[in-house]
Amino acid sequence: MPGSLTPWKRFLKERELLPSAFEEQNSSGRGQHAEYSKTEVGKVPLERCGQILGHSANALVEVVKCKRITLARKTIRCGRRMRREDAAKEVEHLQRLNHAHIVRVVGTYVFEHSRNLQILIYPVADCDLETYMETDFDRDVLVRFFGCLAHTIEYLHKKLIKHIDIKPKNILVRYRYGSYEQAPKIYLADFGIARSYESALDAETCSPTAYTRTYAAPEVVAQETRGFKADIFSLGCVFAEMLCALAYRSDELIGILQENIEDKSFQANIETVQYLVNSLRDQDLIHLGADLAIFNCHRMLHRDPDMRPPANIVLHYLPHHQCCIAMSDRLEVSSDYQ
Repeated sequence: MPGSLTPWKRFLKERELLPSAFEEQNSSGRGQHAEYSKTEVGKVPLERCGQILGHSANALVEVVKCKRITLARKTIRCGRRMRREDAAKEVEHLQRLNHAHIVRVVGTYVFEHSRNLQILIYPVADCDLETYMETDFDRDVLVRFFGCLAHTIEYLHKKLIKHIDIKPKNILVRYRYGSYEQAPKIYLADFGIARSYESALDAETCSPTAYTRTYAAPEVVAQETRGFKADIFSLGCVFAEMLCALAYRSDELIGILQENIEDKSFQANIETVQYLVNSLRDQDLIHLGADLAIFNCHRMLHRDPDMRPPANIVLHYLPHHQCCIAMSDRLEVSSDYQ
């Protein structure tokens, strides 16, 4: 009966976040979105692994295990600035998505009289793209990532969702040791400030929004009308960093941004970044197959959003792979138990 639902479950039902019994992943025994009393902390069926994956002012991400499955637990500390209902938007976005290169929500749980929201996410990555590019990475793998990212954003925009915070820190890399597919795989994560819309026209918004200045489009920084092309600019910034890493010229890109004492963001240094990207054509990147990424990147960084290509055109000029057309990763038992 609807009247028997708690206020939190009623909210989840109104937002269509309660899956059917057939679809539900009920590892807790209390449903995919579980509630516990404040005295039931020990009844949450999770084992802490002690590894912290990341943290911010209002969130902590750590590794946990649930029935032999390794998961990332994101604890969002809610309060007056962010209600638990607002934090649940990230869950709402991820439950609508089913893509090989987007992390998936396994479940959530809350405690009575607590404002916090715990989100369980799969898979657990080994590092983010920023860290990966600082390692002795496989150049062929990084070139492959261009198509994977383009396919992911094209899928996202088809679903009428703007990510709004595309950056290397929010792109995760998993090495997949012991898998029959040995090549590292990437995943788009952190949909905390993403927005979904009823139509492409509705996606043209001008209301204030949070953003990461380094990778934000000019129209986002100016808080002007922006649509899906704002994501394209941010992805272009990521492409620029990937291309410079491939050409062993990351220090040069960092230097260009650091030279502008007043503003070290990409949108404040568009022309110099575009010039650097175009100069990479002289490198052996063409041999690696990155020439189309260079062509795309220059256009994606255009100051005028109308001059940037939409995601489907970006994808058209890049090879995508068999991995991109698969659905979200299926849950696999941790190698610790195999």
